[in-house]
Amino acid sequence: MIIPAKEQTSAAVAQHYDDLDPFYRELWGDHVHHGLWTTGLENPTQAVENLIACVARRLELDPGQHVCDVGCGYGATAQWLAERIGESGRRTVRGASGTSAAVGRGTG
Repeated sequence: MIIPAKEQTSAAVAQHYDDLDPFYRELWGDHVHHGLWTTGLENPTQAVENLIACVARRLELDPGQHVCDVGCGYGATAQWLAERIGESGRRTVRGASGTSAAVGRGTG
């Protein structure tokens, strides 16, 4: 486990992500996930979609249930879930992020 030398405040964590936002977006894109390679032939975009689909299957959501993606980054995963499992099954998906860069992207 990584233990920081000094206590991290939520403001410091948010500032970290805001400062590194351009780097993270270039490296990971909208989803800010590494991905799930099942065959080894997937490109990064396909691997990210595989990971989200795997999580969605494991959630086993019933109609009427809700998802809150806490620390959702730019909200792309919450949006992916909402588009695929939300409307048709009367499920609600919401994202919550504590960084101004992410919030700005999500509300832009």
